[in-house]
Amino acid sequence: MHRNGHIARRDYGRYYGQYDITYKQMIETLTPNEQRVLDAIATHFERQSRMPTHAELAETLGFKSKNSSWQYLRQLERKGYLHIEAYKWRGVMVSVPIVGQVACGKPVWAEADLEGYAQIDQRFIGANPTEFFLLRADGDSMDRAEPTPIEAGDLLLVRHQADAEAGEIVVARIDGEATVKYYKPSDNPSDGYAVLLPRSSNPAHQPIIVTDHFGIYGVVRRVFKRADLSL
Repeated sequence: MHRNGHIARRDYGRYYGQYDITYKQMIETLTPNEQRVLDAIATHFERQSRMPTHAELAETLGFKSKNSSWQYLRQLERKGYLHIEAYKWRGVMVSVPIVGQVACGKPVWAEADLEGYAQIDQRFIGANPTEFFLLRADGDSMDRAEPTPIEAGDLLLVRHQADAEAGEIVVARIDGEATVKYYKPSDNPSDGYAVLLPRSSNPAHQPIIVTDHFGIYGVVRRVFKRADLSL
């Protein structure tokens, strides 16, 4: 693929052609780290059919910050190996159903009536988009959730699953109604109970201890603010 720091156009052109990344005569050789970055980009594109984000590139290469990825991309651009503007993220969008509203306060039935669809970047979902749905949040019992506060009107990207790990935010079912809370199972599964914890600026919201007639609709994987999606 490369020799003495030079990239063979016949190898890399197939990765970059559809992204309009320009190829110039390679005059300057690459440093070993620059070569690692370029190889990582090509490998990611070959496996994912898209360019990596700066964060993904940093994680792959063990950089402490995505700014390091950006600096190497600028060096590669200066040497003529790629074009930054063409490198910008062009993700695949998939349609995810919006299936109603769920309370972040007292439990309110999550209506199964389909409201419509939202276009979500596939990188948030992975290979199985049918496992996901969106719920519209209401109430203020999770307005101090981390890393993203959940506020009325937000859309919650939920992966449909019947179990969860301690500390995850779940869409929980209580007597046929639904609510969004942090999930804390009992330390001893034989105790047969779990606690649903709010994280709110409103002291009126208290933990809910659940035993019978309890289940999990799914786990919240991402919170979208109104400005994040065009609805």
